[in-house]
Amino acid sequence: MALCVVVATTAACRDIVDPADPVSLSAAADAPAATVDPTFLSFAIDTSQVAGSEFWTPEGVNGPVDPFDFFQTGLRDKAAALMPGTLRVGGTDADRMFFDDTDGLAEPPGAYRHILTRAQVADMCAFARDLRSDIAFTLNAGPGPRDQDRVWQPDNARVLLEAFAALDCPVSTIELGNEVSAFSVVHGPDTTISEAQYAADLAVARALVDEVLPGVKLAGPASAYWPVSGEFGAWLPDALEAGGEHLDVVTWHYYPQQSDRCPIQVREAEPEIQLNKNFLAEVEVWAQEVEDAAGAFAPAAEVWLGETGHAQCGGQRGISDRAAATFWWVDELGRMARRGQQKVVRQTLVGSDYELLEEETLKPNPDFYASVLWQRLMGPVVLDVQTDDEEVLVYSHCHPGAGVSGVVLNLTEDAHDVVWPAAFGVARDVYRLETDDLFGPVWMLNGETLPRIERGPLPPLPPVAEASETEAGEPVVAVAATSIVFVHFADADLAACR
Repeated sequence: MALCVVVATTAACRDIVDPADPVSLSAAADAPAATVDPTFLSFAIDTSQVAGSEFWTPEGVNGPVDPFDFFQTGLRDKAAALMPGTLRVGGTDADRMFFDDTDGLAEPPGAYRHILTRAQVADMCAFARDLRSDIAFTLNAGPGPRDQDRVWQPDNARVLLEAFAALDCPVSTIELGNEVSAFSVVHGPDTTISEAQYAADLAVARALVDEVLPGVKLAGPASAYWPVSGEFGAWLPDALEAGGEHLDVVTWHYYPQQSDRCPIQVREAEPEIQLNKNFLAEVEVWAQEVEDAAGAFAPAAEVWLGETGHAQCGGQRGISDRAAATFWWVDELGRMARRGQQKVVRQTLVGSDYELLEEETLKPNPDFYASVLWQRLMGPVVLDVQTDDEEVLVYSHCHPGAGVSGVVLNLTEDAHDVVWPAAFGVARDVYRLETDDLFGPVWMLNGETLPRIERGPLPPLPPVAEASETEAGEPVVAVAATSIVFVHFADADLAACR
C-alpha cells in the first residue's frame, strides 16, 4: 500500500513494503565509531610523474614519462570534484631525486638518479593552491643523500624545503622516504637501512622541518605491506620503537594484488576475486598490525594508509580500470574510515592503470565517480553500523551537511532489500551504481550511463528520491545484484552526528 503526504507543493508517496530477501542493519546512534580527517579520501601524483623520470607504462617497468602537465585543460575541474583532499607526491623515484634549485643541471650528482626542478615544484604548488588542497611530500631518503656510512645528509632536503617556503607552497606534511623497509629490493642489496639508522634520520628530519617549515607534520616510514605475506620482516614496528617519538604521522602502503608488470606476484590480479569478501577483508589484518605498532611506539601520531591502489606495479590493464574494481575501492575506504585511519591516499589521480582519470584524455574511470559520490556524501564522522549478511557490506557516516549517508556493496548475484534503522528517517536520496558489464569501463547512475567526458565539466549526479518503508517505519532500499548504492537520509537526526 502507499501512504501519500503533501508537503508544500511537493507530493511524496511512502510505500509500505514487505522487504524481499531482506538485509537488516543496526546502528549505534549515540556516539560515532570514529572520526577521520576531512581530507580522508586523498590522491597521489607520483614524484616520477612530476619530474618526468620513470613510471609504469603499458610497455613495462621503468618507462620514461614526460613531466606532468599541471595546467592541462580540464584537470583542475575534475580534481576539484575530489576536494577536500590532500595531494601526496611520493613513490619509488622520490628516493632517487635531486632537487635543482637553479633549473640548470644536466645530470644529477653522485648516487642521485633524477632531477626535480624548481619550475616543476612551482607548478605542483600552484596546482594544490588552486584546488585549496595541501601537499604531503616525500623526501629522498635513498642512496643519493647518504654518506659512506649510510647516514642521511639533509643538505639537498634543506634546499627543497626552503624553496617550499619561498614559493608559499601548501605543504602540510613531509614524509621521510618511500617504502624504506624495501630499499634492498628497490634500490639494491647494499642500500638497506636499519631501523636504528632510520630513527636517527628521523631526528635530523624533525629538526630540519621544525626549523624551515614550522608547524608542518613529519611522516614515515611508508612501509610496504604485500597481500598474503604482509611487510618485509617486522621493520615498521622496530623502526617505530626506535624513532616513533619523532613522527606526527605513521604511514603504510598496501596493494591487495600485483599486476603482470611486477617481477614478483604474491597474488596475481584476477577478475574473479573482485567480489570475494575474504579478499576485501584482508586489509584489516595489516591495518591492525600497523595500528598496534603505532599505538605502542607513536601513540600521539595519526595513521594514514599513505599509498594504495588496486594492484601493485601500475595496476592491471582491463581489471584495475574497470567497474569491478570499484567494490574494492569503496570497501577499503569504508574499512579504513571505520578503523579511524585518518587518510587513504589513492595511487594515482592520473597515470598507469590504477588511475582515477585516463592519462591521455582525462576520461573518468569507474572509481572516479564513486570517489566523487563518497566525497559529497560521506563526512568525517563515522557511524557504527552492522549488517546481518556478510556479503552485503554497509558503511555509514554523518553527511557533511545534514543527516546521515551510507553506502551498500552487494557482492552477491541476488537482489536484496536493505532495511535501515527507523531512526534514519524514511525519505532519502538514492544513488545506484549498476552495470551490465563488471569489466566494462562505465557505471550507470540510476539507470543512466555515466559519460566518460574528456576535457569538459562533469555532469550533474542527481539522485532518485524515495520513501518506501516497512510497517514498523524502517526505510527500505532496494539493491540490485552486484551493485553499489549510496544513500542520503537528510532528515536523520542522530546524537552521534550533532
